Amino acid sequence: MSVPVVVSLDTCILFRLFDVEREDLLVGLRPIDWVVVDAVEAEVTYPDQRSRLEVLFHAGVIRRGTLDTDSLALFVELRSRMQDGEAAALAWAIRYGAVIASDERRRFRTEAIERLGEERILTTPGLFCLAIHAGLLDVDEADRLKAKLEAHHRFKMTFRSFSEIVQRA
Repeated sequence: MSVPVVVSLDTCILFRLFDVEREDLLVGLRPIDWVVVDAVEAEVTYPDQRSRLEVLFHAGVIRRGTLDTDSLALFVELRSRMQDGEAAALAWAIRYGAVIASDERRRFRTEAIERLGEERILTTPGLFCLAIHAGLLDVDEADRLKAKLEAHHRFKMTFRSFSEIVQRA
């Protein structure tokens, strides 16, 4: 039996999965232990997205995480450099030795690399690669999702096709 990886989800990853209607990938990628901290949950304000998140909580696909005293201090420090959800998700990941799932760049990414290491950052393309390896997506479907995110949600990926990166993942 393998030990589950714990992943702190940032809002941007949730929104991208909701945008392409593929939050089911979180179910298929179990035994990953997906965690959403309260500040991230608070950023999910659209009723449709909120109800979809509640379904994931209720089904046990995602669990709620809270910041303890130690992670609250780190949250306050990080909050001076980034938004609340990002700071809370990163603080929780640092405190509990988890992976952080986020597509945020600039200051967030710099902090995440310094404090967790690049190997403990999961992006949307990385999540799609995990799904391809798990047989939940094929490359063509991942490319369709990529095209939809790029066209309708202005999320640009730096490669043309998942066929270019799936072997490296």
